Amino acid sequence: MKNDELLSKQLLEAIPEFKECPSFKDSGIDLDLSYIIYGIFADFYVDKVKAHDFGLVKRMSDFIEDMLSKNDKYIETLIAYGFLENIDIDPAAPEYKQITSTFGEKTLSVLGDVHEFWRKAGESN
Repeated sequence: MKNDELLSKQLLEAIPEFKECPSFKDSGIDLDLSYIIYGIFADFYVDKVKAHDFGLVKRMSDFIEDMLSKNDKYIETLIAYGFLENIDIDPAAPEYKQITSTFGEKTLSVLGDVHEFWRKAGESN
């Protein structure tokens, strides 16, 4: 089994509710397209925050933190640019604190790296 497919399966096993998300369920997407799947998962995460489903949100945040705890550069990049970058919310936005409130230390660190990357990219243009 390919690494990307395995990472997608781990997500679906940890958060089975995501399987029923219409954006995922109706997409017919191959499990080896983990960056796309984690991007859809980011939208699912934000939707659940907005729906105040904090039990599920906490489980999702814990899953992301657990993945980052593996100290695997590929997984970190997947979480950074497949999941966190797709949350696509300005840190100055009022809902930012609510969306990131259940993130663990490693997740917040990687999110900071994503923001820093885009800040520097904006300066170079």
